[in-house]
Amino acid sequence: MGSVNCRHQDGGKAGRPSRAHVSSLIPQASYDDIETICRSFPDLPIVLLQPPYNSQQALLTLAQRHKNFYFSMPIYGLFRELENTARMIGADRMLFGSNMPVHDPSLGIGMILYAELNDRDKQLMAGGNLARLLESVQ
Repeated sequence: MGSVNCRHQDGGKAGRPSRAHVSSLIPQASYDDIETICRSFPDLPIVLLQPPYNSQQALLTLAQRHKNFYFSMPIYGLFRELENTARMIGADRMLFGSNMPVHDPSLGIGMILYAELNDRDKQLMAGGNLARLLESVQ
């Protein structure tokens, strides 16, 4: 599936979500590695933060294969990418992420506000999904 530049931060305990943040560092994990983690720990939510704009196919593949895979929305995505992704995998595994202060959050907020989605899906993406994940942390 290709590689992703990331720093992995393991939640590890008691079902705490594990996160991988995309950065400009040398690749430390591939999408295949993330798939292995998702498959090996099916009860552990795995969250990929700030995936690159051209990662849609890899994200969709991982999300379709693994119900424990979540990702923040790429803010520089394709036209109607938000709606298409929600239609394919459901809005319940997409998280708002601005990468602030590097990026202005208004672009991502606007993507959600003006998306052709119902209010429930917008609320899930804007913070409901993250709140649900954080409630599971013990």
